[in-house]
Amino acid sequence: MVRFMADKNIKNPQDMKYFDRLGYSYQESLSTETEYIFERVPGITDKK
Repeated sequence: MVRFMADKNIKNPQDMKYFDRLGYSYQESLSTETEYIFERVPGITDKK
């Protein structure tokens, strides 16, 4: 995720919600205003 943030020059923490690598995706229903939850779908790997 740190690599994603550096590549995208992310400065606003809310932009971390767009992280979508290695099968991970932001889960709004599990997240709070101060804690973002990402879940990984087993078997998915990508190289963006």
